[in-house]
Amino acid sequence: MGEMEEKSRFSIISVWVTNEDREALEKLLENLEVRKKMLWEKHENSLLRKDDPEIWIKVAAPPVSDTAEGLVGSLAMTFSISEHKRKLEEIEILHTDLASRACELEIANHELEIFNYTVSHDLRVPLTIINGYCEVILEMSGDNLDEECKGYLRKIIDGTIKMNHLIDTLLKFSWLTCSETHPESVNLSEMTKEIAAELKLTQPRRRVEFNIEEEVTAQGDASLLRVVMENLVGNAWKYTAKKEEALIKFGVTEFNGKTGYFVSDNGAGFDISEADKMFGAFQRLHTNKEFEGIGIGLCTVRRIIHRHGGRVWAEGSVGTGATFYFTLE
Repeated sequence: MGEMEEKSRFSIISVWVTNEDREALEKLLENLEVRKKMLWEKHENSLLRKDDPEIWIKVAAPPVSDTAEGLVGSLAMTFSISEHKRKLEEIEILHTDLASRACELEIANHELEIFNYTVSHDLRVPLTIINGYCEVILEMSGDNLDEECKGYLRKIIDGTIKMNHLIDTLLKFSWLTCSETHPESVNLSEMTKEIAAELKLTQPRRRVEFNIEEEVTAQGDASLLRVVMENLVGNAWKYTAKKEEALIKFGVTEFNGKTGYFVSDNGAGFDISEADKMFGAFQRLHTNKEFEGIGIGLCTVRRIIHRHGGRVWAEGSVGTGATFYFTLE
């Protein structure tokens, strides 16, 4: 194919058709001349320039007719589409990279699951042995030990029980954040009532009033949302333990046109400047002497809410209580 020229206001730039497009362009021009099928012909070509990498153009050839002779030819017009092509290539690269990262993430999650179960098994065995021997010593030789030694053994047993609970918590956290979701309509009001009834059974003498808005529903995975409500309502129950009359509320509100849900209490509250810290793994704003806990509950809540395409945040102040909000989708 002969040399083509691209004209601009200031210069003439020489370009060449690449070998890959030469045959296709020749056929296009041949069809225009031989077939005389003068429809709008469109074709994309890559061209080579002396001073730049290849450029892309789109050729459009509308028909030209004469009243006496009829169809006599076509008027070829070219449009630069180099920028469009570059963007398409960038998008393709991003898609490829995203697919690769998704594959890597899937492999990492699978390996993490295997690691968690392996570690849990390896930890449970020695914990069971330690716990068992301590129980045997207390049963067989307890009469020969003074109260200080018995106290040490009981602390060892309590420590193994807490460690076993921590292992269960970590395994549950791993499963909840990696398992497949099954969206459905969930009645959060009824779910919250069930959780409240269960909590009351654990400490029937506590004076706690639950104010639960009726018929609050949401779209999401029922088992995962149950974990969210158990953690939020459970926290409200725990942090109102020192109140003579505790009040825990659950309801629905609106944020920027989206439906939001909240759990509030009149308990210990927190310093608002440390609100984000609460949602980190093993991050706690209170000591175990004040309120027992591991520091994984709110982190689990955040993961589950994020998996539903929503967000979770908290408001409150020290001594006046806390309110946790979340949205879904």
